[in-house]
Amino acid sequence: MRVAAIVLAVAAVPAAAYGPCRDLADPECRAERETACRRASEQMLAIMKATPPGESESHRRRHAEVLAATEKAIAEGRARGEGACETHARIQRIVTYQ
Repeated sequence: MRVAAIVLAVAAVPAAAYGPCRDLADPECRAERETACRRASEQMLAIMKATPPGESESHRRRHAEVLAATEKAIAEGRARGEGACETHARIQRIVTYQ
């Protein structure tokens, strides 16, 4: 049930990440988009941290695994110099395919 809460909360975040800017060839647009993606990733991580795991040991373990995978994706993205939107997409895949 709580995992479903995470998924629903995270599903609401992507729309904010892409805003009205569509021309990624425009440096100003790209910077705006990257900022929005970074903010969305931070919000997703905050939601995951704030959502308590379920009652059973398996729920607690899975919650910790998903949280660790998300934090790792963010750290690796920064280390590689990856764009915030690429990192955001990886986090969405982690949550979706948990």
